[in-house]
Amino acid sequence: MRRPEGWTNRTLLCWVFTAVLLCMPALASAVTRTWPGAAPCNGTLQACVNAAANGDRIEIATAGPIDEFLTLANRSLSLVAAAGFHPALAAGRGIYAAHTASAINLTLAGLRLSDAIVWVVYQGTGTANYDLRGLQLSQSSGGADTFLYVRANAGTVNAVLYDNRVTGLPAGINSGLIHIIVSGGATLNANAYYNHVSSGSVVGVDGSGLLVDVADGGAGTVKLHGNEVRGGFFRGGIFVSEGL
Repeated sequence: MRRPEGWTNRTLLCWVFTAVLLCMPALASAVTRTWPGAAPCNGTLQACVNAAANGDRIEIATAGPIDEFLTLANRSLSLVAAAGFHPALAAGRGIYAAHTASAINLTLAGLRLSDAIVWVVYQGTGTANYDLRGLQLSQSSGGADTFLYVRANAGTVNAVLYDNRVTGLPAGINSGLIHIIVSGGATLNANAYYNHVSSGSVVGVDGSGLLVDVADGGAGTVKLHGNEVRGGFFRGGIFVSEGL
């Protein structure tokens, strides 16, 4: 094929590059959905989550209570409070997110839970990015275990825990109300900033307010800054351990 008259090598290269781009299939664009809202978010919140594409943002526009236990297995999405709302799950209803996919991006923000846990675990071979902020977890007298738990079992986890509020009792001596753990040779890079942790007891209790647990060859960097812990914890208000 002859080069058109007046075309430089650079012009030809740009033309070829543009042609290739035009021939590529269009990538699906992430969308913002409102729940409750239009289909597929006109039923349960779990159904809305299941129907969302990876990368979508779901804004919850109700105060609740939302009587659902949410499962976010292998989903990359943002599940957040809509502007002007403070969504609450019904008592005992938690959030469970277990991931094995090679690439995960999950954001949880502005949600309220009582007598329930937020459990986020990565055990894939790639990278997971977790952004957990503005979550409120509270435990009633005699209520179920209540804590915020982030774990890297494999691969690499980059996590931000920012301005979360957890009130309750640790599940045991080796537990924390905010529990960050890396194990099994995984790498965890986590920033825990400006979280507020309070014991639900007027006397000292087992466990920690904020626990960083490195076990079984885990690696990475965890930075703690500006966290507030109130109450008596026999293991420690803020406790960093290697090998529990």
